Amino acid sequence: TIDSDYTFIEDVDYILSGVVKVGDGNVEITSQTEYESIVSNGVTLTVEPGVEVKGTADGVLLVTRGSKLMADAYANNPISFSSLDDNYDGTGEWGGIVIQGFAPQYGAGNTGACFAAGETWCNVDGEGGDFVGKYGGNVPADNSGVIRYVRMAEGGLIAGPNNEINGLTLQGVGHGTLVEYVQVHGNQDDGIEWFGGTANVTHAVLTNNDDDDLDFDEGYKGNIQHALIIKNQTSGGKPIGSNDPRGIEANSSDADYVPQTAAVVANVTIVGGDATNWDGTDFSGKEFGMRLRGSVTAAIHNSAVTGYKVTCARIDDSDDDGDSATPKIDTPITMQNFLCDTPG
Repeated sequence: TIDSDYTFIEDVDYILSGVVKVGDGNVEITSQTEYESIVSNGVTLTVEPGVEVKGTADGVLLVTRGSKLMADAYANNPISFSSLDDNYDGTGEWGGIVIQGFAPQYGAGNTGACFAAGETWCNVDGEGGDFVGKYGGNVPADNSGVIRYVRMAEGGLIAGPNNEINGLTLQGVGHGTLVEYVQVHGNQDDGIEWFGGTANVTHAVLTNNDDDDLDFDEGYKGNIQHALIIKNQTSGGKPIGSNDPRGIEANSSDADYVPQTAAVVANVTIVGGDATNWDGTDFSGKEFGMRLRGSVTAAIHNSAVTGYKVTCARIDDSDDDGDSATPKIDTPITMQNFLCDTPG
């Protein structure tokens, strides 16, 4: 655990071996006093431009709520996170980066906000493994630091069924956090996934990620703009295991019914490939550039999808009761200036 302010400096080798935790905010909070203690004792991990951080097979950087990651670099001198080898060609070779905050999360089944009236904290169990601990609160503008000109490659540690680590996981992260000019490459799970929170992301490049590239749910409310998504371009490529290589996924249906989820997505280009069209038998088509299912409010502007043989975007009605005999709820999606090269 990094329990005091610390700086990673250039020209020093840093290796994430196991879980490297920043602060102690992922514990259960039961009182205002405990909340204030976590905030006042929060620490900052600063990563200087040009630093290359390597992760072992179980390496994870976990920045807990109340603490910050200040990874602020430049286009000509970015910060890199990858596995131990010298290239960036692998997949699932280490964990990834998990950022937690005090911003709101909303529960499945339309159970509402995670926080109780008058409280600024809640205790949501984070996905990614038992070590992730708790996140969330009632501070939409919460600030977990800066991630700018940072590339994250070769991650995607699998903790268990439907419990993987994304390239960048944002759990209850507030819009006071700055995330821009980032790349996630070769992640075995999603590129960037939001679990609630309000963190905006701009200027993102997502390449060769095996599952979704942008995935938001659990009451996320924010903006995603200027993203380039390029799926696996290997001829004859196939996804790993049960992965569904979509460009964008948002879910608020069935057991995951969370109608508070809402996002604006603008200026996004998605390029599919053979891996997105493998149906288990041939490459005639399976996945969608975007899948927006259930009561997700999403506005898609000035975006394009190519290379998906089934359809560019699939929009599913919302099933809020699990009963096929009852009427379903229309999904509130708007699209403006949306280009698609698939007739489906």
